[in-house]
This record gives sequence, C-alpha cells and structure tokens, in this order.
Amino acid sequence: MPQGNAKARPEDDAIDRRRLGTYLNDHLMGATAGGRVARRSAEANAGTEYGRVLSWLADEIDEERETLRRVMAALNLPENPFKKLTGVLLERAGSLKLNGQIVGYSPLSRLLELEGLVIGVLGKRCLWQTLEVLATKEPALGAFDFPDLQARAGRQLSRLGQLRLDARLPAFESTPAPSRASERTSTGARSSATKDTSHTTGQPLPPLRPTFDLSRASKRDGGAERRTGEERRQRMIFTSAAADRRSGTDRRSSSPGPA
Repeated sequence: MPQGNAKARPEDDAIDRRRLGTYLNDHLMGATAGGRVARRSAEANAGTEYGRVLSWLADEIDEERETLRRVMAALNLPENPFKKLTGVLLERAGSLKLNGQIVGYSPLSRLLELEGLVIGVLGKRCLWQTLEVLATKEPALGAFDFPDLQARAGRQLSRLGQLRLDARLPAFESTPAPSRASERTSTGARSSATKDTSHTTGQPLPPLRPTFDLSRASKRDGGAERRTGEERRQRMIFTSAAADRRSGTDRRSSSPGPA
C-alpha cells in the first residue's frame, strides 16, 4: 500500500488545457472588444483629457493582447477565431446604442464606455493573477512577469477611475429649454434678418430719399399764394373795366337823339 507521505504523481498536478484554452480565449475576446471600445471612445473625445487617457489605454490594451497571444502560443493553445470575431461584433453593437441622443456623441456614452473599460481592466488583472498562480504548475508561464502586468492594470484603473468620476454629472445634465421670451427675441431677430439682408449679402443699400425741407415748402406755398392773389386782383380789375364799358354803352343808347 502506498504510504501517506508519498509524493503525488505528475498527472495529479496536471492542468486541464482544454479549460485553460477556453479561459484564455474568452479573455482574448474581451481584450479585442475592450481595445476597440477604448480606441473609438478616444476618437470621440479627441482634444480632451478623456481622449488623451483613452488613447493611452487603447495602446496598452493592444500591447497586453499581444502578450496574451504569446502566453497561448507558449502553452500551445490555439486561438479561437469565432471568439475573436465575437469581440469585434460586441464592440460594433455597442457603438450603435444611441444612449439618449440621436445625433452626435452622447455624454452618457462616455460614462458607459468608461465603466465598461473599468470592468474590463478589473477582469484583465484577475487574468494575470490567475496565470501567476498557474505558473507554479506550468513551467512555460515562468517567462512572463505577471506581477508587473498586475501593477500595470492597477495604474490603468487609477486613471480610468478619475475619468469616470468626472464623467458622472455631465452624463445626466439636461440642456434647458429656451423660454418664451428668448423664443420671441430669436424670432424677431430672424425676421429682422429676413427684412434687411443687404449687409450680409454684399448688395449695396438703396439710396436714401431726400428729407422734406419745410422752409422750401413754405416758400413754395407762399409764392403760390402770392400768384393766386395777383390773379384774383387782375380778374377783379378786368371785371370792373368790363362792367364800366357796359355801363357807358347803356347810357349812350338810352340818351335822346337831336330834335
């Protein structure tokens, strides 16, 4: 009978490579999706602190995905192409989610992407911790510095965590609707712009009409009145002279002739 302190046989410490292959391919799928999410989010937030950190993170994820592929190659474990494709499809499906905004990049998308990346980095750190334990059973894993990879994931979590805190409030701030007064003001401004657009179209303004000169009008009116009065006097003189001629003619016709 074997003694109780007998050494375990080598097969007792063997690792189930089929399960390990499934485990590593699942993480490879997650790394594929996470890297694409980080890259897309970095482009959507270009020119900001979000964009700079996410671009750095995308580069880190790409490097670590290659490290994971080297781990699988060292263990002679094949990559599952269907799971890699699933990672790509998951990222594309996430990009189609509107997150409350039809046009443009939603601030809610930023928060959800950051939270998803935090979860992904946490899972990646768990992967390195697990492989560090398995390295005690699998000599092929001894060539990898899993403690350093864990520390690297910790730095990523620290920077992502700060971004996530900054993104919480903007994700739910609503844009205030314009008041009726501002609507009336904007409507008046639009109508004014419609009525007079010569200053924006480059067309010359029409010449201004001359202003009404009251003094000149008064002079013209006074001259007209003088001319009218003169005409009245001339008509009166003419009428009086005609009456005198008729009166003289009547007297001559009525006087008796010589006997």
